[in-house]
Amino acid sequence: MQVPLGANGCAYFQFEDLCDRPIGAADYFGLFKKFHTLAVEGVPKFGYHNRTAAYRFVTLVDF
Repeated sequence: MQVPLGANGCAYFQFEDLCDRPIGAADYFGLFKKFHTLAVEGVPKFGYHNRTAAYRFVTLVDF
């Protein structure tokens, strides 16, 4: 996974880059091996139309 902006254990992502693509728990685990803090911009209001992205976001936050 490509990190758009990262330094000193922190990384910045757009929501779409983390949750609107087929990324699994193992990928998120790999991120947290390198970064202790993630900033995620553009988190939408969740509903039926984006429930898959919502599930991925919950998986990300659970780490």
